[in-house]
Amino acid sequence: MIKVAEEERKKGDQEYINRGLAKDPSEIEVNEGAGKTRRIPLGHVEANGQRYEIGDWILLTNPNDAEKPIVAQIFKTWKTPTGEQWINVCWYYRPEQTVHRASRKFYENEVFKSGQYRDHPASQILSRTYVQFITRYTRGRPKDWPANEKIWVCESRYNDLSKAFSKINQWRACLPEEVRFDEEDIYLFDRQRQYERFPSPLVSYLKPDEKPVGEGESLPEPIEPGSEEGPPTVGAIYRGDSPEPEKEPTPPPPPPEPVVNQPRPLQPMDPNPHGLPQPMPYKNPTLGQLSQNIYRPLPPRFPSAPSRPPVQAPPMPPAEQPSAFTMPITMPPEVSELVARDNQGRVLWFGVPPVDIVGWGSGQGIRGHTLEYLAKKKRKAEEASEAMQDVQITQPSQDKSFKKQATELLVKALGQIGK
Repeated sequence: MIKVAEEERKKGDQEYINRGLAKDPSEIEVNEGAGKTRRIPLGHVEANGQRYEIGDWILLTNPNDAEKPIVAQIFKTWKTPTGEQWINVCWYYRPEQTVHRASRKFYENEVFKSGQYRDHPASQILSRTYVQFITRYTRGRPKDWPANEKIWVCESRYNDLSKAFSKINQWRACLPEEVRFDEEDIYLFDRQRQYERFPSPLVSYLKPDEKPVGEGESLPEPIEPGSEEGPPTVGAIYRGDSPEPEKEPTPPPPPPEPVVNQPRPLQPMDPNPHGLPQPMPYKNPTLGQLSQNIYRPLPPRFPSAPSRPPVQAPPMPPAEQPSAFTMPITMPPEVSELVARDNQGRVLWFGVPPVDIVGWGSGQGIRGHTLEYLAKKKRKAEEASEAMQDVQITQPSQDKSFKKQATELLVKALGQIGK
């Protein structure tokens, strides 16, 4: 059985065709006219001395306009029993071959995938070309394509029956199954590029008095349809409501930045830079305006924590408050030297104890204790020293009563010093 299979495998397709004994299972019978023709699949076709395979982009002769070859992609390759090579391709329309609104704009060298899958003899192939999907077109160029050759860009489908455009979501679904998952090797740009769109090439066919096409009305037919062996020679343009505006849409303004509470700026001689609530100082009418540098606020406890909105201190009352200190007070010169004064020599009066006491008393700080207090303190210290000397240390390591007596005397001496 294996020997028979090997002999049958060695036989060529032409032997079966000529003998008429059997047909290759991969051959397809297609009705053409009154009879049937047999298709023998091929891995490639040859035209103009070049080899073309499934998935290649090509330019075909256009019977309607020789100057605009048909952009197509090969989906199938085969030959007939007589040896003639054929291809099945998908047509790609140019913008001027479609029916579209006047407001629609197009990329340079843009084409649209159509639903036309046609058979052509391989002899109608003119040359190679290349079509790139919009997402790849903006990011790079294929490595196996010359840099000086034209590249077409495709973003949408075109239905020549309903004359509607639709964006392509899955580019792989548009490719032949044999090359659907082949990765495109490209040179990447340094950054993604943005390309300009241009008005329709059929603007000159638009009449000034032409009425817009309303909803539900039939769309115009191509101006020059040509033969069915190729795309329309000239499509059509019409006025109508369009999701694409005439002008480029202006980007919406950026959203406002969130407002973050910031502390008010620190000014020179600012008595309250962090906006903390402060006690209201008393204002003596006999001394005029108080100094503004009375309080020095403490720094915030947590500097890294977000600051709170500043709290404004309550305003000063308009009316003067009655007090026991409203009458002028005179003091001896020796007392006047010890009190704080402002730059104009006026005595400073405070409703609460000040925070900063540095600089009072003519720059020497607060005076010391009275002589009577210091003399009493010195006398207590001397008595404590004499009491310690009166203690006779006989057996410090064995006599426990001595340790107790020495401790009591020491506590007593220290207690007298603190009085």
